[in-house]
Amino acid sequence: MLLPYRNDLRKILIPYLNNLDEEFWFKKPDFYPNNLAWIISHISSSEDYWVNEIGLKKSCILNLNDACSPKDILDSYIQIRDYTDDILHILGDSLLNKLVEILKFSDGWMPPSVPTLN
Repeated sequence: MLLPYRNDLRKILIPYLNNLDEEFWFKKPDFYPNNLAWIISHISSSEDYWVNEIGLKKSCILNLNDACSPKDILDSYIQIRDYTDDILHILGDSLLNKLVEILKFSDGWMPPSVPTLN
């Protein structure tokens, strides 16, 4: 199966976040520079960027910003996960294994393997 652990976050994280009080979304921990709202927004926006702009050469679909509520953030997270799953299930092996051109990052980061959608 393609990406066998991809749904683990859905099974564990989403139900947890659905029941989390809003104050905890924005509480900044002592040991990390960002709050949970930022982290989930970052995960969602990053997936949107990598799938759409880098992989498919399309525009991003999410519109997350600092004014978003926890519900907006969680809904966007669920939306991009569903969207990506739909794409991954319809692409054939030839498209999944097609090389993806990535940008040169200012910090010198390079992917750990050959960049493909797969």
